[in-house]
Amino acid sequence: MSIRGNRRIDIIGFNDFWFVVIGTVVTSLITDFLFNGGSFLKYSLGDAFVNWSISWLFAICNWLIMRKVMIVLRKWYPDFKDNIKRITLLFLLIILTIIVIDRFGSFTLGKLFGDDYHHPAKSQLLLPILLISIMILAIYEAIYFYKRLQNSIREEEQTKQMVIEGQLDALRNQARPHFLFNSFNTLRDIIENDPKSNAIEFVDRL
Repeated sequence: MSIRGNRRIDIIGFNDFWFVVIGTVVTSLITDFLFNGGSFLKYSLGDAFVNWSISWLFAICNWLIMRKVMIVLRKWYPDFKDNIKRITLLFLLIILTIIVIDRFGSFTLGKLFGDDYHHPAKSQLLLPILLISIMILAIYEAIYFYKRLQNSIREEEQTKQMVIEGQLDALRNQARPHFLFNSFNTLRDIIENDPKSNAIEFVDRL
């Protein structure tokens, strides 16, 4: 995997490829059931597939745009103290994204299918998709929070370990001169008072 891909996974908190694939399919089935009463239950297989494909296309566009917005906001506001600001902006941008994609998509599909395309009313569409989007992003945020909490704990432990090692090094640096000073004083006393053999034995042990 590329460095850019690894960086994206770090920001998201996990590799969400299959989450996106499965999530967009499930979301499209839910929205198709809500707005069409379940195309695969009401229409022929061909018509049902077309209706579901439209729901899936909307789901993919919503998901990928909101995912991109989420990544950008996490880059801008990476700290815990910015959570409220980041999540508030994310929520507002979710609403804007849903409205824009809905209007643009319904306009495009209206041009393609003409009178055969009957798009749900805006008020009917906005709330369920907004709730689904919030649940999806809540999963992203929960994983992101857990990963950041783990990293914070790991960094705190590393900091504590560095402090302890620094204190231990300081004690070692203090102990060595005292040890040598006392040892040389003892050696000096041995040389002055005892036979040479005792001094040689002491140096060998030292």
